[in-house]
Amino acid sequence: MPRCSAVGCSNISTKGCGKTFHLFPKNVERRQLWVARMRREKFKPSDKAVVCSDHFEEEYFDKTGQTVRLRPDAVPTVFNFPKHYQKRGSKVIESA
Repeated sequence: MPRCSAVGCSNISTKGCGKTFHLFPKNVERRQLWVARMRREKFKPSDKAVVCSDHFEEEYFDKTGQTVRLRPDAVPTVFNFPKHYQKRGSKVIESA
């Protein structure tokens, strides 16, 4: 069962959990952007690493078909970082 790669997130992909889980982009630059936004600069996501829907703003989802998909420009932006991950002077968007 995939587990969300975001720091402090304990969401696991299980049937009926109510969340969607999204693989890291294959494109190297976009993948690096996701890792940087997650503040995990030394993290090397595997081909099966995922981020759950809690970390994306609603505008990044395409819900027109049967499957919820991320739009091509989607970047995880919603996090509740522990204090030691917060950078001075930066704005952190906390998850609900």
